[in-house]
Amino acid sequence: MKKLSLLLFLIGFNFVFAQIQTTETSPPQGSLGKGQKSYQSAEYPGGISKLRVDISEKINLKRLKGLKGRFYSQAKFSVNTEGEIENIVVTGENIDFNNEVERAINH
Repeated sequence: MKKLSLLLFLIGFNFVFAQIQTTETSPPQGSLGKGQKSYQSAEYPGGISKLRVDISEKINLKRLKGLKGRFYSQAKFSVNTEGEIENIVVTGENIDFNNEVERAINH
């Protein structure tokens, strides 16, 4: 049952963390004005699948007591220019599981 719950959790991450792929043309070399910065889209090393795996490995189901049936959480967060995660919002039916997901993301 725990494996099934974990699988459903990972599938939920697929929908939450899905990203739209866009292609952008970069400006010609040297076209940035003085004092302007060039920004790059944030991307987890190894891609979104690796992010899901890493977070799911950090979730400790032994910390949660009385889990029965199916449960899921959805997490939204921002990544700042230094690559740090901030503004985490986790929603779902089980508050303890939501807190564990938030702890796993913060860790």
